[in-house]
Amino acid sequence: MITAKKTINAAVGAGSLALEKARELPSQIAHLPQTLRSSEITIAPIKIDSKRIKQLQSQFDVRDLPKTAKALGQTGVDTAKGLVEDARDLQTRTSKRATKLYNELAKRGEKVVKRVKGSAATKKATTRTKTAKSQVKAAATSVQEAATADVVTNAVDKASEGQQAS
Repeated sequence: MITAKKTINAAVGAGSLALEKARELPSQIAHLPQTLRSSEITIAPIKIDSKRIKQLQSQFDVRDLPKTAKALGQTGVDTAKGLVEDARDLQTRTSKRATKLYNELAKRGEKVVKRVKGSAATKKATTRTKTAKSQVKAAATSVQEAATADVVTNAVDKASEGQQAS
């Protein structure tokens, strides 16, 4: 089942995997020149046999085209049916592979999240955040009390000014 937590874990897992692969790049790049030197790449020249082409052309008769077209049409239908079956099979296999990969990334991410949650730096940051939160709350209370005291003081001062004027 896909949940929000699993989705976040999968994203963390994908990031972790990307970081792991990025860390492997320098060693792979260092070995690249040796790999390229050891690999033999050859491209064979293409030969065009004009005699064979002429021989094939002479075997075809225009009068046979309707029969050939009908046979090709049936072959096309059979090929299309086969392609549809292949596409369904591919979709099923791809879906299974995607689900498996998603679950693997979620498990990987869950391990990373657990490791980060248990780290000393995270615990220290959590403690500091709680301390800062309580300090902000205390400061807000002090400001509120000071503002209330100031309002009361101003009201008392105005009241005493009013009594002295009378």
